[in-house]
Amino acid sequence: MNFKLEQQKICAVDHNLQIVQIYRERFVFFTQGEESCPPVMIGAWIAFKADQRLLHDGRDYVTADRSQRYTPRESCVCY
Repeated sequence: MNFKLEQQKICAVDHNLQIVQIYRERFVFFTQGEESCPPVMIGAWIAFKADQRLLHDGRDYVTADRSQRYTPRESCVCY
């Protein structure tokens, strides 16, 4: 079985209305040599902010202790 690692950078807003960048990655698995066919299995997104693992909570991302919450925004610009 072949796989590839998909990676994304998304923009989010924290509780102080500051724009932050969140990195997401997931594994996508294909049958042997058939990457042009639909994937066999797609893993869940794993999110990070500055090497800190984030948990998915509804549409938001939160730290493990839930002290920080980040809401994804499609209309903001990440630097």
